[in-house]
Amino acid sequence: MKNTFLYFLLSIALFSFSQNTQNESITSVYKKNSENKPETIYTHLSKSNVVLGETLWFQTYIYSNKNSELYRSSSNIYYNVYNEFGVLVDQKVFLGKDGVSNGQIEIDKDYEPGIYYLKTTTNWMRNFNLDLSDVKTFVVNSETKINKTTVTSLQIKPEGGNLIYDTFNNLVINFHSDLKLTNSNLKGVLFDNNDKTLQVINLNIDGYGKFNFKPEIDKDYIIKIINKNNEVIFSKPIIDIKEKGINIKITDKKDSYNIKLETNISSIKALKEKTYKLLIHRDGNIKNIPIEFNEKSLQYNASLLKSEIFSGINIITILNENNDRVLERIIFNTNGLKIGNVQSVTTNKKRDSTTITISSNSKVPKNFSISILPKDTKGNNFEDTILSKILFDPYISSNTNKYNKYITKITRESLYNLDLLLISEHNSRQSITSIINTPPIIRYPFDTGFQVKGKLNKTEYKPENILELISPLNAVQIKTTPDEENYFQFTNLYLSKDSKINFVLRNKNKKLIKVFPYYNLYPIPYIDTLDVSRLKQNIQKPEILQNINTDNFIISADVVALDTVNIENVKQEKKVVNNYFNSRQQDRVNIEKAYPSQLVIDFIRAEGFDVAEANGSFTIFSNRNMGFTKFPTQVFLDNAPITNSLEFLAGVRMSEIEEMFISKSGAGLGAGAAGGFISIYRKKGINNNINRGYHKTFTVASGFDIEKEFKIPFYNSLQSEKFDHYGIINWKPQLKSDNKGDISYKIKNSTYTKKVKIIVNGIDDDGYLYYYTTILDI
Repeated sequence: MKNTFLYFLLSIALFSFSQNTQNESITSVYKKNSENKPETIYTHLSKSNVVLGETLWFQTYIYSNKNSELYRSSSNIYYNVYNEFGVLVDQKVFLGKDGVSNGQIEIDKDYEPGIYYLKTTTNWMRNFNLDLSDVKTFVVNSETKINKTTVTSLQIKPEGGNLIYDTFNNLVINFHSDLKLTNSNLKGVLFDNNDKTLQVINLNIDGYGKFNFKPEIDKDYIIKIINKNNEVIFSKPIIDIKEKGINIKITDKKDSYNIKLETNISSIKALKEKTYKLLIHRDGNIKNIPIEFNEKSLQYNASLLKSEIFSGINIITILNENNDRVLERIIFNTNGLKIGNVQSVTTNKKRDSTTITISSNSKVPKNFSISILPKDTKGNNFEDTILSKILFDPYISSNTNKYNKYITKITRESLYNLDLLLISEHNSRQSITSIINTPPIIRYPFDTGFQVKGKLNKTEYKPENILELISPLNAVQIKTTPDEENYFQFTNLYLSKDSKINFVLRNKNKKLIKVFPYYNLYPIPYIDTLDVSRLKQNIQKPEILQNINTDNFIISADVVALDTVNIENVKQEKKVVNNYFNSRQQDRVNIEKAYPSQLVIDFIRAEGFDVAEANGSFTIFSNRNMGFTKFPTQVFLDNAPITNSLEFLAGVRMSEIEEMFISKSGAGLGAGAAGGFISIYRKKGINNNINRGYHKTFTVASGFDIEKEFKIPFYNSLQSEKFDHYGIINWKPQLKSDNKGDISYKIKNSTYTKKVKIIVNGIDDDGYLYYYTTILDI
């Protein structure tokens, strides 16, 4: 039989090679069913072991594998916490912007010691059969260890899944042992049923080895693991050798992959004149090569240029004439691979702080998250990284954490060892037949903020009526016209949880009309459970060794022990009664300087605002220099908007006022605030004429949670073994690069630790992924 060699240049011209209608159908259906791109999520947690009183910090990256870049469509990023039985115990939703989100979870008294799961997901991800949500394990008040596979076993995997008699086959073995053996001192040996040594198989440090052999139909074979003293440690027969079929062998060359398909004489009669399909596919991209068998050839060869296939994972599947999967092989192509390179991490120590600078070979803008822990930490048991989650997890059905070590520093040897793992993967996480036969049904849109939908009751419909929704804290002031049945909706609202929203209805003359709105806020949070039994293998389930005694580990934030703790810059300020406006957006006015009988309008004028009066109506303007254009100042009385109804302030004196906030610039409060903001709160018990149905105020129950700035917990001692094992020094999310592409940040110097462990995950605007960890002297 002769060897048929076909050189396939994988380009558009390739498809002209296939004139088969069925081939075209497979390609077009696969592409069509993959048009809607799923999101892949990776969440970087500050640490894995947290203590009661601490905060669990995180940053999430949302990625499009199809486009190899940040996925920027979803704004609502959902974080659900489940206990070890999969019961929901907490829910958060944080704002995602440009494919990145960050937030925190307070570990309070509601968290019992034990195992918890944090699931990060979006509404859009619910459309797809393959769930690429991120699930992380963390433990509270517990010392743990990660369960490793310790049962002695030997796996024997033929390349592509088929082992055929009378053909040359590549096989990979993987030896696991609980005997604490060093794999470098072991070897595998292939014997036949006459105990004849056929091959010696070298094992790498992880127990993997590869060999090639041609089984004969009348013989049996066994592999034995032998130590340096030639003692047999373990043995296993080779089974499932097929009399008929085809196998695959792929050789990694410098610029290409050589693919060899091989069959035997017993099979060729059934295969002749049949056309199989060799598909190279991933994320909706597909290349289709027809393989036409003839009885004169037992071997069929193709060469795939690395520059013409996909970077990263490529799934090679062979389908028969009925589109049944015959075999499958996964390869990893480094050509064009988007892994960023951290060139150096340097420190610059000064008197009070140390600046840490992360440099790369790219000036492209970056967004990093960095966890800084004591050098001897036991609180970082995560084995996954942004690299393994995004580059492997969507495609590999088994534990992908083990792939990290082979791509953090890519060498010829690491790629060879990586390929041994991939040969062991006979089936991709989602088969091509599943993609073709069960397309996603799009029911759930991208969540971009919240929607307010409702109806006005007790209100006569008039087409000129305008309904306003106003929320100064959220920088929202928008208008809509209710329909003929007085239904209304506001979309794409960025509303924070527990903030206030106001409804105001005006007629065509901008006069207030009594308003009686009924509304719902969407999306409505849904309660679900987590099926722990079906979690993917790389989602770690640690073993609890013991609960940690955390007595006196963290001082309660409610306790200020002035006799024993030196707390800097503790200031006792007057309690703010109304916390409606963010203090960064408005300044609280000292109203004690006002005369009790002074009119509020006069006090506002004295604070630097222009007040125009005509026919009993007022208009207020900020007097800051804004050119020739003046914008009216937005005024709120007890959270109610009265900018167009300032007659409510006529005759109101300062003796009636509890608090007042002003912002002359209106910075951070929305486009309608160019003329500034004034927020006035009246004392309790004062008759408030505005509360007569002319506005309605509601509290947002399920809006965005607000991300907080990291603060180190009040550890009782920073020089204890407990702190060295379970404490945290710093957490830095949303670190942006400078114009050189470098990322710098400062941490305070201390006398309690000289070495720290940093864990870095990140991504740049071109979609390059970054992971780095090291020990630093500070």
